[in-house]
Order: sequence, then C-alpha cells, then structure tokens
Amino acid sequence: MSGSFVKWIDYSLVPFCFLVLGKLLGLYIVISNLGIEWGVADFIGSFFSATPLVYGRDIQVVSTYSDVIMFGLIFVGTALQVFLLITRNHIQLTGKIKDVLIWANFDIWQETGAARQKLNVWIAYLLVAVLVIFFDFMSLKVPFWLLTTAILLTMMLVAAIATAGKEHEKELKQTNKYDFTL
Repeated sequence: MSGSFVKWIDYSLVPFCFLVLGKLLGLYIVISNLGIEWGVADFIGSFFSATPLVYGRDIQVVSTYSDVIMFGLIFVGTALQVFLLITRNHIQLTGKIKDVLIWANFDIWQETGAARQKLNVWIAYLLVAVLVIFFDFMSLKVPFWLLTTAILLTMMLVAAIATAGKEHEKELKQTNKYDFTL
C-alpha cells in the first residue's frame, strides 16, 4: 500500500469511530432511558446474522435520537478540526490538553497539508452522517426537521471553512507571504 493511502486510513479511524459509536450510543441511551422494548431477530440472507429489532411504534423515536447523537458527535469533531486548523498558529495549550488532543488524533502541530487532509476526511464523514439521516428520512424513520437541520449545519460549517480560507489568504497577501494554505 502507498503511504498516502495508509495516511487516509489513519485519518479516517477517529471519525469512523465517532460515527458508529454515536449511533450505538444514541440507540443505547434512548432504549435504556425511555424503556423501549427491543429484541434480536435472525434474518436469513442478511449481512449480519442477528439484527437488533425495535418495534414499529418506537422506531421513529429511536432513529431520531440516535441520528441526533451521531450527527452531533461528527459535527463537533469536524468543528473542532476546523477550529484547531484555523487557530493552530495562535494557540497556547498546556501539556495535558496537548496529550489528550494528540491521543484523540487532533494533532494541531502537524503540517498544514496533513491537517487539511484530516479536515477533508472529517467533512466526508459529516456528509456520510447527513446521508444516513437522509436515508432514514426516506424510509420514514426520522422527521423532516432533523434532515433540514443536519443539511443547514453542514452548509454553515462548510461556508465557515471557505470564509476562513479566504480571510487567511487576504491576511497572507497583506503581509506579502504567498503561502495560500489554511
């Protein structure tokens, strides 16, 4: 495997865990706190041999809350990546906070190109979360407001990234530095 492919896989592990754990954590929280009945069914020919089953009257509540938690985790992770990328030259952190950020794969002391690649991966997973919500909406498992909110928040975050990139470019042109990376 090429080195860049291994980097992309490495960058995608944390957002993938946020996506999957957010969905599972949402399912667990909703089912345990609301006392929703659920079971395990065995569907012949399915991808998984045992599939969790939530009864029809509760499927919308469970899907809505689990999608909210999943999207929230991915959105916060992406927003943190944007914040760290924008402020990486101006930030002063203590040793413990640096250790936690590096452990969580939020390394802000890396090359700009690597930080941009990592941000691209987080944005891709944010779009995957929006697609999950879209497919849940199309199968009538989540309400329209959730899909609309997810799309609007994603668009606002992408617009903030674009605006920050243009501001950074202006700042560099004024100081006669021609490094147009964010």
